Amino acid sequence: MRREAYQYQEQSPSDHIKNVNRYLHIASSLVPKDPALCHFRIRHPTSSRAILFRRPARLAIRLDPAPFLSAGIPERLQNYDDPISQSMTRPSLPENFEDLDETEQSRAKKLYYNRFIHYHYVKSTAECNELHYAALTDPVGMLRRRLFCHASDPWEGETLALKNWETLTGEARRDVRETMKLDEVQRGADEALEGLRNVVGSFGPEDWVSSKNYEEAMTRSKLMKEQVLAAAALEGEEAEIALHWPLDDMDEEKYM
Repeated sequence: MRREAYQYQEQSPSDHIKNVNRYLHIASSLVPKDPALCHFRIRHPTSSRAILFRRPARLAIRLDPAPFLSAGIPERLQNYDDPISQSMTRPSLPENFEDLDETEQSRAKKLYYNRFIHYHYVKSTAECNELHYAALTDPVGMLRRRLFCHASDPWEGETLALKNWETLTGEARRDVRETMKLDEVQRGADEALEGLRNVVGSFGPEDWVSSKNYEEAMTRSKLMKEQVLAAAALEGEEAEIALHWPLDDMDEEKYM
């Protein structure tokens, strides 16, 4: 879905290299002035949700030289895109949960679970680890951590994630406008893809489905593809959609 914004053309990593170099120029200014946020910390290296519900017999640890960069909610636990989690509202299942069908109950449980983990991670951090919570709630902590994470991530075809956060550090106005415009387009593409996944029944970045639902998911995907192709209006658009349909099998050799 995101390829459409680039006219389905492969993207060069040169822009990403340029943005990483920009990050390196401002990296030193991201270090917080509060010395409490710059101390070494002992952290558990596992960020899986399972670690929250069990106590391992032997606990592996690591020294964290920059807690202000890693004090955010781990990627597997955070749920920042959800307004309920953003407001730190205590999560609950919908009042009509018992009236929902099996599929709707499954989605409601997943949503509740994501909110539950996020909520209790923050609450427990506030109660049990004041220094970590101070870093977690630092006013510029989110910007600092996102810049660091996106600059550290391997390039996967576009540089928008890093570029989008760099606009907050002072880029040219025209550059900012273009980046914000592209970000808006890609957000729409992500929403369309999420809607497609909901219809088909797939999940995750690689669109997994359970083996028992595979045939039904493929049938739904084929039907959705036919409908989108039928609605294609621009010349050549139908061929591009057919070639880049996100739920089709693809040759992964070029991405290895």
